[in-house]
Amino acid sequence: MVESLSVGVQASSSESVGKQSKKGPRRDERHKHWVVAGAGSIGLWLGAHLVAAGQQVTFLARPRIISKIQAHGLHLTSWQGKSIRVPPRQLNMTTDEACLADADVVLICVKSKDTLSIGEQVARYIKPNGLVVSAQNGINNAEALKNIFPDHSVGSLMVPYNVMPMEEGRYHCGTEGDLVMDACFNDLAEIIRGANLGIKTEVEMHEVLWGKLLLNLNNPLNALSGVPLVEELADRRWRKQLADCMDEVLCILDELGIKPKVQSPLPASYIPKVLRLPTFLFKIIAGRMLRIDPLARSSMWEDISLGRPTEIDYINGEVVRYARSLGMAAPINERVIAEIKKLEQVPIN
Repeated sequence: MVESLSVGVQASSSESVGKQSKKGPRRDERHKHWVVAGAGSIGLWLGAHLVAAGQQVTFLARPRIISKIQAHGLHLTSWQGKSIRVPPRQLNMTTDEACLADADVVLICVKSKDTLSIGEQVARYIKPNGLVVSAQNGINNAEALKNIFPDHSVGSLMVPYNVMPMEEGRYHCGTEGDLVMDACFNDLAEIIRGANLGIKTEVEMHEVLWGKLLLNLNNPLNALSGVPLVEELADRRWRKQLADCMDEVLCILDELGIKPKVQSPLPASYIPKVLRLPTFLFKIIAGRMLRIDPLARSSMWEDISLGRPTEIDYINGEVVRYARSLGMAAPINERVIAEIKKLEQVPIN
């Protein structure tokens, strides 16, 4: 049975949201029909901002997500004080993949393991001029999608922050950073910028994606630590493990001739050195460039806590695969993978 839900956006006193006219939004070159394929935390966060900016958005979501929003509405918050409430109005949600047939832009927000399956669904419906944008973790999702859509424009949107589901339909952004998008999608980037989302464009997106993967190496370590990110990073033992994982990646990238781009005042090669500093020095330096909600945790911690498969094979697993293809080793990342796999096998009571 197909479920659908119309949800609308109301602004808090701190957030101004434009209202659509009764005649509906004006269709012009700046108005697109976006389908968010995979309306989890990131998909809901991005899509709701687009709706608030007057874009037409359809969320292709799982029944449990639709039920939760139907019961509680949608409340977006951030550690910086943003608050957007989304009651059941304007925002369209469905489980019916046929919604893809009218999409100008398909925003892929599923887990990396589901890239090929969602790509096959999209391929059954996408318009000849439809655009496909991967907003996923990992290095090779856009390339995999390009193989499915050789005649369409396909690119990447790097999402630097972490959004966690909280109680009663609240989704909370606990870290900072700007979105980064393929420069070939400048027009889409302008629309996103108009939706009150910070965004930059880059020509060399593979360098940006490697930079994100470098930082995402902390996702499994945070899951293994069992504590919030701030508490984990205050522990030098965890920081040294992260630095060791990063060193393996940097050696691989040096061999490949890739210079990863990270959203940090420091070059990527300096980050392991800062992580290994005594804690009092680390806090002084990191405090100037790293601001995190005290309760924020990684998405991999969330997956483990809910008994869901993690993306370890598309983060540390990518490191190991690239190392082997170059005749190199990545034993620290291999060990992290093994520890996460153990946790994945623990039953949730």
